[in-house]
Amino acid sequence: MNNLTMPVFKTAYKRKPAKIFMAFGFFPLVLMIISLLPTNFMQIGGMDDSMSFMDFFDLSQSIVFDTVLPLVALIYLVIYSINQEIEKGTLYLFKDIDRGKVIDAKIESVILVYIVFSIITFFSALIAYYLHFKNLSYGSGEFIASNITDRKIMWVSLVGKLYIYIITIVIAVFLSIRFNNSVTLVATLFFALFSSISNKLGLSKYFFPNSYFNLYSQFGFGKCMLLMTLLLAIYLGIFWTLSRKYFRKLEF
Repeated sequence: MNNLTMPVFKTAYKRKPAKIFMAFGFFPLVLMIISLLPTNFMQIGGMDDSMSFMDFFDLSQSIVFDTVLPLVALIYLVIYSINQEIEKGTLYLFKDIDRGKVIDAKIESVILVYIVFSIITFFSALIAYYLHFKNLSYGSGEFIASNITDRKIMWVSLVGKLYIYIITIVIAVFLSIRFNNSVTLVATLFFALFSSISNKLGLSKYFFPNSYFNLYSQFGFGKCMLLMTLLLAIYLGIFWTLSRKYFRKLEF
């Protein structure tokens, strides 16, 4: 991070899309309420004593990612931070600052919003799990699975989701610099939603970090983590570099 990141983050944090996105961090509490209602809607389950707290946290993250609204809010946060400021001319305030530092700070600020969302989700899941879900038949009451294999699969799944969020943010930033709001929204949504079903689509699953928990039996823990990190590096190397390149060419 550079010295612009925190000031830019404080501005991004106050934007309406950021508040909507972070509000989804309370989703585990919503799952708890829904599970108490006489409905089959969004009910979760599993084998007896199979779900630890970290499994529930991972599941909550998966459900939120697969829900369109949080992604829309996150993409709009990027649009407000990049495209809207380009159109309104507010980037003029940064005219005397190195543009590479400016775009880096913009990207890092959105990633920080995601980290805040993850922290909120973690503590919401902690409350929901230990108040309610651990008492159900599939709740083990453990903080993290005692079975080593289950634990490793969970870590692969969590890290894969972290990586795909970061990749989605950087792609949205690049598109927001180069194209209009509609193209940015549709293209980024397509990428994110396609990544969530890629594990069912043949070779495409190898190109998305959030598919690798399904490839654990093929690669094992070490190779999954290595390949996911390599994918992250490739995506960032391409889209962060392109974002810097085209942001430097903007006139403001």
